[in-house]
Amino acid sequence: MSLLPVLIGLVSGILLSSIQFFIPVYAYIMYCILILLVWLFVDNRYVWIAAIALSIGMISLYRNKPLSDNCAINLINRSDNKKIYISGWINEPVGIYPDKERLLLKIERVNGGITNADGCLIQITVITKNGQNINYFTGDYITVYTKPRKPLNYKNPGSFDYIAFLERKGISLVGYINDPALIQKNIHRSENSVIRMIDVLRLSIKDAIELHVKGQAPRGIIEALVIGEQGFVSQDIRKAFASTGIIHIIVVSGLHLAIISHIFYLFFKLLLSRLRYLCLHTNIPKLSLIFTIFPAFAFVLISGANLPVIRSFIMITVYIVLFVLNRNKARWNALFLSALIILLVEPYALYSVSFQLSFLSVGSIIAFGPLIKRLSENMPKLKKHILGRGLKGLIGMLCVSLFVTIGLSGVLVYYFNTLPLFGILLNVIIIPLFGYIILPLSFLSSLTGIIMPQLSNNFFSVLSLIINLSVEFVKAASNLSYASITLPTPDVSELVLYYTIVLLFLNIKRIGSKFTIIGVSITALAMFLDAGACIYKTHYNKELSITFLDVRQGDSALIEFPYGRTMLIDGGGSFSDNFDIGESVVARYIWSLKRTSIDYAVASHPQSDHIGGLGFIIKCFKPKDIYKNDCDPDTVVYNNLDSAIKHSNAVLHVVDAYTSIKDINGAKVEFFIIPHDNCLASQKAINNTAIITKITYKKVSILFTGDIEKDAEFELAGLYGDKISATILKAAHHGSNTSNTGDFIDAVKPSIVIISVGEGNAFRMPAKAVLKRFFKKDVRVFRTDRSGAIKVTTDGEKIHIVSYIK
Repeated sequence: MSLLPVLIGLVSGILLSSIQFFIPVYAYIMYCILILLVWLFVDNRYVWIAAIALSIGMISLYRNKPLSDNCAINLINRSDNKKIYISGWINEPVGIYPDKERLLLKIERVNGGITNADGCLIQITVITKNGQNINYFTGDYITVYTKPRKPLNYKNPGSFDYIAFLERKGISLVGYINDPALIQKNIHRSENSVIRMIDVLRLSIKDAIELHVKGQAPRGIIEALVIGEQGFVSQDIRKAFASTGIIHIIVVSGLHLAIISHIFYLFFKLLLSRLRYLCLHTNIPKLSLIFTIFPAFAFVLISGANLPVIRSFIMITVYIVLFVLNRNKARWNALFLSALIILLVEPYALYSVSFQLSFLSVGSIIAFGPLIKRLSENMPKLKKHILGRGLKGLIGMLCVSLFVTIGLSGVLVYYFNTLPLFGILLNVIIIPLFGYIILPLSFLSSLTGIIMPQLSNNFFSVLSLIINLSVEFVKAASNLSYASITLPTPDVSELVLYYTIVLLFLNIKRIGSKFTIIGVSITALAMFLDAGACIYKTHYNKELSITFLDVRQGDSALIEFPYGRTMLIDGGGSFSDNFDIGESVVARYIWSLKRTSIDYAVASHPQSDHIGGLGFIIKCFKPKDIYKNDCDPDTVVYNNLDSAIKHSNAVLHVVDAYTSIKDINGAKVEFFIIPHDNCLASQKAINNTAIITKITYKKVSILFTGDIEKDAEFELAGLYGDKISATILKAAHHGSNTSNTGDFIDAVKPSIVIISVGEGNAFRMPAKAVLKRFFKKDVRVFRTDRSGAIKVTTDGEKIHIVSYIK
């Protein structure tokens, strides 16, 4: 019996349970009656099995819903927006990064007293400096002094839903600690000593790697492969592997477990086959597979027991059980059974990217298997020689890599906007190199580093050389033209159309070539119409649109001019070196609009909250013209932007009083600048050098003011007079009271003001006094901290405003 109907029912139940809408009681009663009637009167077993699985899916997700909101509200109310003492057990291995450590705490007490938030999970980020390590393990009972907060999202279309991601792990609160000394450990209390022992072993391995490995690249990759710590893999290495489609090689995943299992299977098979008694009385392949479960499970524990590896262990175990039971030909049922077990235990895994990629890749190999077999059978001449057999194996690996890429392409583009072309070839080279040489050597060297430290130096030296050469090879490949293609984010309907075509071609024998051609033609027509609608929307729209993005405490606005041209004013910023807001927030919004390029970029002034994300935007979206002021501070953020500009083919314009007015498809763009001497004298001086941009489309105008302050506002009004009047004003300096004076508001005469500001920011912006000024002058106020992305659309007469958060 096929398990597909059961899996479809379970998945449908999970999806339905996730939809947030009110269901009346009578609907549940009617549903129960319907299930009973199906059970009694429908003969087709697939129907009632699927119906029962649907019910189980809905129940299992409800049962697994996190404590979440009630827990968070109770704890935040108790803290009264202040720091409190939170005590509990560390719930999983501590995540270690170059500048921070991240731990998950299961709360038991608040300020020393028992709390009704018992069992609630809070994610604590500890800022570390100068190589500090907090050295705590799973099961340790600790007390932290921090202010609990609800996690925040970037509220824009296309942005990653961080809140939902944490909630699926049962995490409802986050906290930050700047000093590890604020953590107290209770040496008399601990939980789960076995997991603690594994954590101690992992730390010993980590210490051995840090002691014997020279160079950040080998250290980061060895730690990633052996103990699952990703924190020390540098951003440039991560991007090189990601752009070539082989990022899975340096992230502990099911692939590594499969390779480890295969190596041990071959080892046990070789060892056991030399024992005559076992050869005569047992099935050596089956016995070898059973023994393989134990080192595979050890790898799961040492690598940190992250969810992708656990899921892969379940898949491998299911395959081994079916093989032992002589059901190894039921490949699809093995895959469906693995998915059923995982989803019954962890329903939220359905939304995990790793879950989707794992099952799609295995499913692609199974689905394209017959085609690969036919291709192999058509190369009989290659079997006669060793080189021929080797070439045949290489062609087979290339075919597998190609077909897996076809299967994964839709999901890869949906989540990462990248279609790696070189990944098809590099997988054939890098997977054997990392899987069968670097991975085993990493484990051997790490374990030797604990037992025989002096001997491990030789292993680590050879290993570091191989890793460095491999990384340089991948970096060189990533720099080649068309190593990967950047594509806009597809809609779910577009993914359905893509996979419909793939499934039609896979089932051509079953449904016949005639129906396949009809099905492909209809699907291709739907894709063509969809592409036409996108092109019309992005290149033939007669309206002007401005989207003020939620980049927290920063500025970024995308202007879509009539008939398709685009301009980005500022790119937001981030307080973390490991988070590129241009790539993770701004770019994802642009991709969600079906755009992969912009025409103009404006850097209002060189502060990190305005230009932090522009470097990536310039590299990826390749604007033709870039506008900036004449300030060139020697900061890391500005130097990154300057490097991106120099390596681009864009024309750089340094805005001054003589910069000409541009007409872009009927919209007039003007740049204003305040005369200044030393723009780097102070923070205030840099703020006042900001480029002021005004865009006018027929009767509607928008004024962007950067971070200018009171004296610059006064000077701007005096120099330009009525030229700065506008229908819509982007409030200066995020609504600070050092800007947005009453006289300036009178000079601009806006009817609408947009304030770009971070939710719960430490600067308490926008200032209450500023809000009062706008309200007294009957100006409508919109704020990105409350409304998320704010999109203003106008035909030059009427104005339509839509916010991401209603």
